[in-house]
Amino acid sequence: MPSAMPLTTRVSQGSARKRINRVLSAQFGDGYSQEAPDGTNNKYDEWTIAFEYLDSSERTTVLTVLDAVGGSDYITWTAQGDGASKKWKVKDGYTETWVSGTHSSISFEIRQIF
Repeated sequence: MPSAMPLTTRVSQGSARKRINRVLSAQFGDGYSQEAPDGTNNKYDEWTIAFEYLDSSERTTVLTVLDAVGGSDYITWTAQGDGASKKWKVKDGYTETWVSGTHSSISFEIRQIF
């Protein structure tokens, strides 16, 4: 079952968006090439999300959502600068870094899906 992005107010300002433009390309023998948009949803976003300095309760909240969606379900989230909620898939799990004895940072990548 899809989940909402947890702790949206704690998403780090260091999080970054990458815009992907998917195109089809044909290269001809005389050096001429043509490019065209690949499908209806040929533009999509990928984000590197970071949650920094999470306490134990916040850590549990984030990890519970990430473990629940795994690689087979999606998260809903209104990204910074977007006007509407979109669907996002978590790519390749997450990374957790301990920054002190009781606090950790969690980062992961998400890809927009349609």
